[in-house]
Amino acid sequence: MHEVYGVDVRNPGCSVAHLACLAAQLGPGSRLARAYDERNAWDESDYLLAHIADSIAYLRYELAGCKGRKPKPIERPKNSRKDDRPRSHHVPRRKLDRILSAPRV
Repeated sequence: MHEVYGVDVRNPGCSVAHLACLAAQLGPGSRLARAYDERNAWDESDYLLAHIADSIAYLRYELAGCKGRKPKPIERPKNSRKDDRPRSHHVPRRKLDRILSAPRV
C-alpha cells in the first residue's frame, strides 16, 4: 500500500473501508496480487515476449535440421494455488459490515 498510495498500513489515517477499497484497486502486478497468484508477476507483454523467444529458439532448432538438443521453453511463473477454479468470495452483508466496522487493534 505504501509503494502505490503512500499509505502506512499500521497508521493509515483513514478508515478500514477506505483501505479495503484501495487494496481492491491495486493492479495485477502489485505485491498483493503476486502473493495471491504467482502468475501475476508477469504481465501480458512478458508472456508474449517469452512465447516469441521460445518460437525463435524452436525455429532455429528446426532450421538446423533438428540436430542437437531440443530447446527448452522459458520458465513461466507457476500457479501458487492448487487449482485454477475460481474461489467463491461471497460474504453476507452483515458479516462484512461487522468486519469492516470492528475496531483496529
